[in-house]
Amino acid sequence: SSLHLHDDGTSQRKRAKGHFVRLWVVLAWVAGLVAFTFWRHLWLPEPKSSDIPLHEFSEGRARVFLEELQSIEGFRTVGSKSNEELTPAWLLAHLHTFQQRCVAPCQLDIEVQRPTGAFGLDFLSQFQNVYANVTNIVVRVQRTTLDESSTPAILLSSHYDAAVGAGAASDDGVNIAIMLELLQNVVASETMLPSHNALMFNFNGAEETMLQAAHGFITQHPWKDQVAAFINLEASGAGGRELLFQTGSDILAMAYARGAPYPHASTIAQEVFQHGEVAGMDFAYIANGYVYHTPLDDISRIQQGSIQRFGENIQGTLAELFNDPAALHTINSSVRAHRHVFFDLFGVVTVTYSEAVGEWVNYLVVVLALVYCAIWSRLPWASKWQGVLQLIKMNALAFTASMSMAGLLLVLAPMSWYASPVTHLWVFIFPTVVGYLTVFPCTEVY
Repeated sequence: SSLHLHDDGTSQRKRAKGHFVRLWVVLAWVAGLVAFTFWRHLWLPEPKSSDIPLHEFSEGRARVFLEELQSIEGFRTVGSKSNEELTPAWLLAHLHTFQQRCVAPCQLDIEVQRPTGAFGLDFLSQFQNVYANVTNIVVRVQRTTLDESSTPAILLSSHYDAAVGAGAASDDGVNIAIMLELLQNVVASETMLPSHNALMFNFNGAEETMLQAAHGFITQHPWKDQVAAFINLEASGAGGRELLFQTGSDILAMAYARGAPYPHASTIAQEVFQHGEVAGMDFAYIANGYVYHTPLDDISRIQQGSIQRFGENIQGTLAELFNDPAALHTINSSVRAHRHVFFDLFGVVTVTYSEAVGEWVNYLVVVLALVYCAIWSRLPWASKWQGVLQLIKMNALAFTASMSMAGLLLVLAPMSWYASPVTHLWVFIFPTVVGYLTVFPCTEVY
């Protein structure tokens, strides 16, 4: 009997030791994975200097454009002298310089549009948005051998106007600078010109007033029917990695997956573009979001390398699209027919697959889980049903707790962690680790 008790005590100590080892192995694995992910999230490529060839994207040259833009006197709010006179004059001076460099077979056209119009908008509530004489500065680059009216084009768009009181270096001054550098790259060498397509740039002067200039372009500009797809460059933060968070076409998703050297993508709000008539991609800087629409949005927030990666990603995506002459002719027929899921793995590669494949993968996982429980698991059926009920109960409790905490945060301290990233440690990571340590010792391996 004493021998039996001794054996039981020994086996219990072995099980406890095994549990302890497994616990620390899992914690070490999670810590290593988090550290690697954090490092990849912060890593940025080396910026290229201003003295490299003009057909290569240079962060150095783009920063010069950005510094010039930010040095223009006054705030660039819609209707101000800075936004309606000084900034357009600065832009046109650079664009006319590029136009002089654009020699046959390169053709560069510049148009200044001042549309007036109105449209309904459902934002918080339904209202009518009326505008008059807002500004679009539109540029089209294509080969002289192509027909001006029927050649499909990709439109790059960003805005130079600013929210009231905002510094606007990232939203959206940096993207104006990136577009100028990309345009300079295209006109610098015949090899950069698309062979069968056109490339358009819209320097938008009224975005912060609820997309007024964009509406004026897409409804009134004579070049609007030439646009087969668009790429929108935005910011809801400053610096870091830009995020591809919306795309309405599998052709665009695949072009990004193949062409972007530093991918960062996530499927978030696909429906926005899938309900539209024109395929599009939406990029945005999202780091340091607390400076968004504030005076803190200045050049110092934009880290070295963040402009370089964005410019090269756009350049690589455009090159992939232009390599397939038929892509832009068929792109909008695929917007509704082929929905895609996309995401990057540690900023190294982009994974993209059809929505149908994603659904089948999810179904397969559910089926395999059920088959495992029914056939291979050694647990008795009573324990299996008890486990299912326990999972339902745990999910219900987790959902209730999440909603309760969300309500408390909304009332007492909404997004208290946003301006202080270190707050993530005790708001998110600490409760997760405590919950894991609470549950893990109670589990058994069957």
